[in-house]
Amino acid sequence: AEADPVYGEALTRTWQWLDARKNGDSEVDFGIAALNGVLAELPDEDSLAQLNAPSTDALVMLPAHVDCWAQTAPQPQPTPDVGHFLHGPRESVPDVLACWRADIDLASTASQNDAIELLTLCPPCSSETLPVPIGLFKRWLAGIDVVDLSADVEGVRSAEDNSGVMQGGISPSRRVIRWRGNRTNTKDITADPNAIRPSEVVVIPCNHPGDPRDLGDLPEEATDAATTLDVGDTAHRTARAKPILRLHPALVETWPDSLAAKPTAQSLLDGLAQKYEDDPHDVAEAVQRILAALSKDELPERLAWLPGAARELAKEFRTVVQLRRECRIVGSHSLVLAGRRRVNKLIPEATLFSDEDDTAASGIAHKDGKPVPLRTHLPGVEAFARRHARACGLPKDLTEAIARAGLLHDLGKADPRFQAMLHGGPAWSAGEPLAKSARMPKTPAARRSVRAASGYPQGARHELLSLRLAETAPALLPEDGELRDLVLHLVASHHGHCRPFAPVVADDEGVPAEYKLCGHRMQWAGPTGLERLDSGVAERYWRLTRRYGWWGLAWLEALLRLADWRRSEWEENHNASD
Repeated sequence: AEADPVYGEALTRTWQWLDARKNGDSEVDFGIAALNGVLAELPDEDSLAQLNAPSTDALVMLPAHVDCWAQTAPQPQPTPDVGHFLHGPRESVPDVLACWRADIDLASTASQNDAIELLTLCPPCSSETLPVPIGLFKRWLAGIDVVDLSADVEGVRSAEDNSGVMQGGISPSRRVIRWRGNRTNTKDITADPNAIRPSEVVVIPCNHPGDPRDLGDLPEEATDAATTLDVGDTAHRTARAKPILRLHPALVETWPDSLAAKPTAQSLLDGLAQKYEDDPHDVAEAVQRILAALSKDELPERLAWLPGAARELAKEFRTVVQLRRECRIVGSHSLVLAGRRRVNKLIPEATLFSDEDDTAASGIAHKDGKPVPLRTHLPGVEAFARRHARACGLPKDLTEAIARAGLLHDLGKADPRFQAMLHGGPAWSAGEPLAKSARMPKTPAARRSVRAASGYPQGARHELLSLRLAETAPALLPEDGELRDLVLHLVASHHGHCRPFAPVVADDEGVPAEYKLCGHRMQWAGPTGLERLDSGVAERYWRLTRRYGWWGLAWLEALLRLADWRRSEWEENHNASD
């Protein structure tokens, strides 16, 4: 009798239309031939259109909208909501992506810092997230009784949706983490529903007081979220094609009591931080015993991934010395063991590299820990970039411009302070400049410590110095002004910045940096100054956008960025020292 929230009057009309065409057995023949005959009897197309769900007029996308969307770093404010152009002005409902972790606790400042460290070591993956309408999630976070009345149709607004501002209802015990990659810090831990933004990845501690089943279709046993919902290890292993093992009391507790490794792991985690400080060698030996035991056990389906991951880690870290080097102790009772070697039998196109953080991206080296010299990385990326451009059918001059950007893209890593970080933090003045090093710390706290020891500025970007060094060697740049602009932009933007503005970096010291390439010595001393509005970075971006188009420029950038990733992938599995 009432219109359907999703299909309106069309649902009733369709039922009546089908009911009028049933046979004596109350069946409707949906065979192609039978339906073609039925549809041919309709008087006009309008008769069939009445059976369609109601639709709204699409918004008109203007060049100004795309200009805003093309500016990705920094994103302009305000920015048009893409959802309105995808689903219509009255039907777009944004989601947040929720995932659960059992090894994090947000009750205290110390535990919050530990939570960020743990998430950095094992970042959330899309395969472990649950899309939740943002209004529903905000009410859940505020502790308001919720009922998910949203339909199983993308972008359709629930009658109960309320994604507006929540008034009150903030409970300090209901904290979540807004995950923003390696930029995440304790400021992103919130109990305020108003702080949640559309499309964000939100990490929920398993000890959160809210019932997770209120957020979507989850198993009945989801109230024991440590057992059911924390799938971080297996998601990481599948998405990144690398094994990982997180040892934490809440996770180990979910192991079957019959598991031989369980009591050993529980004993190890009791006072783990102090044990590691007293004798890290003893801790590594215990981890070795745990891996050996897990490799042999047969586990229930929910833990079927565990023996394989244990075998992969044990195979990679054969000695106690290797294990001691790779064990990451977080807080007082958490240990994370992350493999470096890619597991070939897993997803071949797994996401192995990112450019969220300047220092983290430089910590990917050879699987055996060997560093990657800058002198081999630069021409290696140049070769991959040339291959990509040729395969895409680009003209020779454009192909060579992209290749030249690959040759110049990481010059800024010659900064002595950056080299100090790659060598573990002490001062660096001579030796082989590196592009990547396994000695780069894996966690934010460790990276902050090494960065402070090296004197590298907070938030500094090596690609900005790469741009300045490239400008001092005009012979290495194309003679054509347009192609020279393209090379410089690709160098500056190959980690996603300078579209259109360069990030602000406070660098009062300005240590001199130099590098010799192809017989040309490039030098730069002092701050880059590229964050200034008159630096020319933004003007160059807009000139190239108008020349190659919004999508065209992004495509050319992708050729270089993917070349950098593929070369890094190759270096991880081959010795690039020679």
